[in-house]
Amino acid sequence: MVSQQKSGKFTGLMKRLLGEVTVEPLVFLNFLALAYFAVPMQTGIYKVLCIKIFPGRDCTSLSNDPAAEDVLQKAASLWSQLMAACYLGPALISDTLMGALGDIYGRKINILIGITGMIVAWYSTMVVFAYPQLPLFILLCFNLIAGFTGFLSIVLISSFAYLADVVPEKEDLTTRMVILQMVISAAAVIGSISAAACIRIMSNVKVICIGVLLMTIAFFYSLIRLDQVPPDVMRRLILLRKQRLERNDSVHEHNNVEMVKNNQVQPASECKTLSLTEEKEKVSCSSKFSRIVGLVKKVLHETYLTYTKPRPDHNRLFIWICFSVYFLHVVVDMGLQHSVFNLFLMRRPLSWTAENISLYRGAAAFINTAGSFIGVLILKKLFKFRDTALVLTALISSIADRIFTGLSTKGWMIYAATSCGCLSTLLLPTMKSFTAQLVGHDEVGKVFTGFGLGSNVAHLLSAILLNSLYSATVSIYPGFVFFFGACLSFIGSLFFAFVHFEQKKYLQSNEKTDERL
Repeated sequence: MVSQQKSGKFTGLMKRLLGEVTVEPLVFLNFLALAYFAVPMQTGIYKVLCIKIFPGRDCTSLSNDPAAEDVLQKAASLWSQLMAACYLGPALISDTLMGALGDIYGRKINILIGITGMIVAWYSTMVVFAYPQLPLFILLCFNLIAGFTGFLSIVLISSFAYLADVVPEKEDLTTRMVILQMVISAAAVIGSISAAACIRIMSNVKVICIGVLLMTIAFFYSLIRLDQVPPDVMRRLILLRKQRLERNDSVHEHNNVEMVKNNQVQPASECKTLSLTEEKEKVSCSSKFSRIVGLVKKVLHETYLTYTKPRPDHNRLFIWICFSVYFLHVVVDMGLQHSVFNLFLMRRPLSWTAENISLYRGAAAFINTAGSFIGVLILKKLFKFRDTALVLTALISSIADRIFTGLSTKGWMIYAATSCGCLSTLLLPTMKSFTAQLVGHDEVGKVFTGFGLGSNVAHLLSAILLNSLYSATVSIYPGFVFFFGACLSFIGSLFFAFVHFEQKKYLQSNEKTDERL
């Protein structure tokens, strides 16, 4: 009897833990697939450009011809700008619209559409690499189409928003978001190391094919596991489910049923039916085009109001500072890590191969995971760092990373620079968690929509600005662009230092007031 009770408790505990898992496997699969795509994509374009610019030459020995290598580097940098512009332009519109729809009807459909866009874009890349004689403009066309689906940005934004929906307690949200960031890093470690092994024995096309297969699995996981439920209803359902698990008695279950009957809470299936019914009614009243235009205007207006409405305790100013720091960080991180950095590694004196880059990405992800572990367990849990202190620490770590990378001329120096920046991964999840605590639950999606718009603009700006700067300085001093990135991060740290000290003053004044009472 005792053993049966223990077994029942263990089974109940496991069910409860598994019930808490939502977007983590989805995000894991996304970044696992990204590891199989990112390096083969950039090295593949580099190889195709070399074949087109220098037909008949050995593209593996261009480091012996500095002038030719710099010409190829500038061409690859230009194509990075073009591809970013093709999918980020449409994404500015689609992220706004889809973010609003997610706030009304739920996040699941956004995630599915974003994954579909990535699968389409990646498949076109496989075709071009399999047939190098095809024009590279095919990639631009498919990236343009994929941009209208929101691409990876809408998947991430919706995943973070979904997590905010299912974790009502604000004090737990920071930990869950940092854990999600650690899941991303773990996926990058496993994916990059396994991708490096695949690159050694497979062509770029086959490696990317593995990434497409992983994205397909992520699609079906999202389809089965996630719920398409309006966020406000989702939060009420989560609270009721938590109460039912804690009390676990028939009386409470009866009360829940009565609350549903009294329309205080609607079941997920009923919410879906209601949403579909309302959707049909709205579509029947006016044309789809005018409805979409009206919805875009409404979303932009509501997002504008969310960022501009008066708030107590300087919260409105804090939201804008958070947005600005987030914007600058994305400019630096996207522009350097996802475009210029790989070109910098492939150029002399480093001259890294695709396998070297993939192995490095795995090691860097492991180092960043260790940094996240240190940040959560030691800085936040042990030393009780507030969110603002964690963001400042992450910014300082990021600045050190950029400076040492710009000075690097040996492989070990790149790894040392990454070790200096191991705490920088705390910035995005902590920033989002801190911002979510400044607004109401019904405004979280709108704030994240603004973040998504800013992220797309920042990505587009970084692709143009940093790639242009790299092309202009690659023959003189290629590391200069990393020093420029460090300066942008330093400006962000100055902004956020103000938030940190203002928050500290506010908390101290509250403590003094409580002591007097």
